This record gives sequence, structure tokens and C-alpha cells, in this order.
Amino acid sequence: MNFLYIFALTLLISVLSPSTSSSDISQLFETWCKEHGKSYTSQEERSHRLKVFEDNYDFVTKHNSKGNSSYTLALNAFADLTHHEFKTSRLGLSAAPLNLAHRNLEITGVVGDIPASIDWRNKGAVTNVKDQESCGACWAFSATGAIEGINKIVTGSLVSLSEQELIECDKSYNDGCGGGLMDYAFQFVINNHGIDTEEDYPYRARDGTCNKDRVRTLILLFAFVAELFQLFCSDSFLLLHMHL
Repeated sequence: MNFLYIFALTLLISVLSPSTSSSDISQLFETWCKEHGKSYTSQEERSHRLKVFEDNYDFVTKHNSKGNSSYTLALNAFADLTHHEFKTSRLGLSAAPLNLAHRNLEITGVVGDIPASIDWRNKGAVTNVKDQESCGACWAFSATGAIEGINKIVTGSLVSLSEQELIECDKSYNDGCGGGLMDYAFQFVINNHGIDTEEDYPYRARDGTCNKDRVRTLILLFAFVAELFQLFCSDSFLLLHMHL
């Protein structure tokens, strides 16, 4: 059934134009709601979301009609949100000043040609796409993504790590779904001597109390990896040493 909804939605988007009538937009919106399980508490709310959806649809179709872009747009699960609403509910990067001590690291013995770019997905250093939902913990996903990748580069093992542990347990500076910074998350992993796996401490998309009684699958090596992160985060260092 889900496949049929996706097919129908794709077909509707492909045949509709920026001048689509209100009834066509309503039909598209109805199909989209069914695909994403959307429901609203009142007719007023539904009418408002339909108008937002229509504005986003116009933006998508106008962009795709230009024909000179390197990418195309589509209506995803956030198509009933305004730009401001999406930023408010999903982006939780804190602008607080950093007071972490940064080491002066010197890279020696670097020789060879540096490629223009590397696709880390092709190197197996990127996990599957994750959905933070309505929790503003982008900082936690940024931190785990960086550590997952550098751990794969150093150890050869790609393991999905726990954003929920950072949300619930890293409280020295970060504020869970309320926002935070990756730098503090890295320091938390170092101080914690590791971080749990996603499987052991699964994501719940909300704040909570740090669960210290769970059966821990702590990846001890990640503390060492996190300390190395400041060294390896140099783009030129990575491009050179991982050009396999």
C-alpha cells in the first residue's frame, strides 16, 4: 500500500504544473497526508497546512522547471511546514561560546598528491540516513556521524552510535533536544571513555534521564578515536591518507 501511495504521489508531482488548480492541489495533499500518516486536530489547522503545502509545492515546481540546476526537489515529510517552523523544530545548534582547550597539532610526514574530493559513502564510512524527527538534536547527529566515520577510517568497522545517549547524558553544556554543540559532545565521549551503540541505546526523539542501568555495549575505542578527531579533521590530511 505504501508503494502505491509513493507511486501516486510521484505521478501527481510529475504531471502537475505551477498553475495547478485548487482541486488538484487538494488531491495531491490528500495523497501526501496518507503517505506520511498526517492528521490534524481541526479543519482550520488542516486548511492552514494545505496552504503551506501549496506554497512549498510552488517552490518545488518552479525550481524544477528551471532546468539548469544540478539537483531537483520533491515534496518530503516536511512539506506542510514553513521554513521557520522547520528550522525551529529541527535545528538545535547552540551559538554558545566555546571554552574548550584546543591543542596545537602539527602534522608531519605528509607526502603525496591530494585528490580534489572523496565520496566517503564509497569508502563505507557513512551510516544510513537517520531521522531526528522533531527533536532539535542536530548537534548530536553531527557528532555521532563524525565519530562513526573516523572510527571506520581508523578501525575498519562502521558502527551506528547513540545520539540518545548524548541527548540524555551530555548535560555539562549541551541541552538535549534544546540544542548543543558538537565540540562538547566530542569532549563528553572522551570523558566518558566511549559511547554506546545505537542498538544498545536507541533513539527516542525526546529528552529524558540518562539511563546508566542499561546493559552497556560501550565502544571503548571511541574515546581514543575522539581524541584523534581533532587531528584527522583536517581535510587535506584525510584526502591524502584515505586516497586509496
